[in-house]
Amino acid sequence: MREGMRPYVTAIGFFAGFIILSYVVILFAEPQLIEGQSVPEVLFRIIVSATGESVLSPTTPAGFAATLLVIAFGIMVVMFVLEQLGSAVLESRLKELMSARTGVPPTIERHVVVCGDTALASMVMHEVKAMGHDAVLVDEVEDDRAREVVDEGFHVVSGNPSDEDVLLAARVDTAHAVVAASDDDGANSFICLSARDLNEKVRICAAMSNETRHGRFKRAGADLAISPESITGRLLAQCGTHPLSTSFTLELLDPEVGLDIDDIQVPSKWDGHTVRAIMERTGCLLVAHFPKDAEEITRNPPSDTTVNEGDIMVIIGRSEDLATLRSM
Repeated sequence: MREGMRPYVTAIGFFAGFIILSYVVILFAEPQLIEGQSVPEVLFRIIVSATGESVLSPTTPAGFAATLLVIAFGIMVVMFVLEQLGSAVLESRLKELMSARTGVPPTIERHVVVCGDTALASMVMHEVKAMGHDAVLVDEVEDDRAREVVDEGFHVVSGNPSDEDVLLAARVDTAHAVVAASDDDGANSFICLSARDLNEKVRICAAMSNETRHGRFKRAGADLAISPESITGRLLAQCGTHPLSTSFTLELLDPEVGLDIDDIQVPSKWDGHTVRAIMERTGCLLVAHFPKDAEEITRNPPSDTTVNEGDIMVIIGRSEDLATLRSM
């Protein structure tokens, strides 16, 4: 028996048992034992009453009292049964609503799957949301925590993030990227392995506590593995020695400043154009170029470099200009 149906079956069985018991007491025991009717008379009246032709009623004070007690008891039992049924229905409905809110819509795609319910994962999800993408949190989270995440505008899949079935429930097969952001390097490595097995093309990024483990994450399928502590340490160290460049770097990460950095695929209308022409036309700064047939990225490409359709450009510019470029 399904666990969710057990309250219904229990309540209905209890209610049916009460109906049968009350029927026997009122139609058989009460007229025979209290009012002195014979068994044939009682059976006859039961049969007649069951056909709906007549309604039995007591004829003595004791019969009235017994009938009223049975009716009062029946009302209490009916109220109890209805309360149980209502509670079971309400609980089931709440679970359905919670499941619907914490699930992933079947039509979702190009989303970011964030694995690990950590402070880092929360920051990643909010940044993803600010960039206009859907984010799905995958971890073994309690219902209260899941509701908090859903109320913030994200999706939740509860389970082990390295489990392939759980990742499939998070629609990793249609995801744009997977971010392994748990506090354990071993867990993040398994997440990378599982995600790569399920989607060969998905972008996988992983957090690691030690930069010496970079090779391990690469072998596990991660496209990028970074140490948040190391990056934070470098920025803090540069704040005093290179304050302006550090401030500019941080501004690129702040959506309220109005500057942004993005990688954009070269559209067909720009095929054969030079870097200088693109920068003059868009007002943006092209800082890196990744030809579609090359294996390495060219940083700070010369202004006379020609780009072709399908190449990837890394561009810095105003947020509205980059939004226009993305739409192309």
